[in-house]
Amino acid sequence: MKHTTINVSALKKRAGESDARESFVIYESKKQFKIKSGVKLINKQKIEYFIEATIHLCNPDQSFEIPKAEKKIKLLKKIKRLGYTISCQEESNIICEKKVNQHVLPDELEQLKKCINNSIGGF
Repeated sequence: MKHTTINVSALKKRAGESDARESFVIYESKKQFKIKSGVKLINKQKIEYFIEATIHLCNPDQSFEIPKAEKKIKLLKKIKRLGYTISCQEESNIICEKKVNQHVLPDELEQLKKCINNSIGGF
């Protein structure tokens, strides 16, 4: 499996300098979705690594197409089976998030990217 390079040290440093104690990098952003990963500094000893996908349920012009939405629902079911939590956000966005171990972060990120691109990457 191809690995995405993730500079965890830089993410941790930026998180430490952030008021939110969080830092992330966007790895792919298209009209219908965005994929990012990052770190959250919980306390001095605990760091959480995460991967997050934002799936846009509506089109950028806020129109709604049932065939596209049906494909996205199928995709969300696949993502849920991969262990992601799914929640709604403003502007018809669906957030899929998973906490992962630092050592599997690149593999998990590639798995999610492949899943999304194979399902809705052409939109």
